[in-house]
Amino acid sequence: MVYGLFLCRGDLSTDVCQACVTFSANDISQRCHVETTAVIWYDECLLRYSNRNIFSVVAESPTFAMANTRNAADLDRFNWQLQALMNDTATEAANAPPGAKKFAIRQVAANFSSALNMYALGQCTPDLSSMDCDSCLRFVITNLPGGGSKILGQRNSNFYQTEGAQDLIGYAWKLWKDERPLELLKPVLRDNYSGNEVVRCIQLGLLCVQEDPADRPTMATIVLMLSSYSVTL
Repeated sequence: MVYGLFLCRGDLSTDVCQACVTFSANDISQRCHVETTAVIWYDECLLRYSNRNIFSVVAESPTFAMANTRNAADLDRFNWQLQALMNDTATEAANAPPGAKKFAIRQVAANFSSALNMYALGQCTPDLSSMDCDSCLRFVITNLPGGGSKILGQRNSNFYQTEGAQDLIGYAWKLWKDERPLELLKPVLRDNYSGNEVVRCIQLGLLCVQEDPADRPTMATIVLMLSSYSVTL
């Protein structure tokens, strides 16, 4: 049994999609003529086949990353804006109505440079559920440069004795107990976040670092908590 699928970028015409898929079908047969599983990417489309069922199954590998090696003028602000932009894009793509393309594009004026805009595109294959699409796109975002490293404002590696706490986790616990969790955020984010969402993420993070591992939520529970506000933490 052979399973196959293709996906064209959601903003392309039918003719461009057809041309890309036709080319990719010929190209993949030449490049991967003995493999039982293969995937090939282009700017306009991807094509994938396997001898195992790949429909409605999240695949986080293989991955391929391309990066511009130039640095932004303000790297911290760039990374924060990038993560916020990608998170919004992922949410829109994953929550597309049934039958619609799981596709979203976003553009914002970049505050770190008056001459630049930021553009984002996110897409899942339409056979995935909204939850699986969201989970997959979040996985991609965390693997972007800066995507998961700063989509608290304090770095644990250089954190020392803030308000009596010896490390970042201790500081987070103290602010949580004092009902001041939003003070973990950098000042640059003051007007660029949802307070309820931030508090929920901080609470979930603290649940994951409890001293007894048996008290920590499983990965499945974490994904559910992040994707559904009906779940009580």
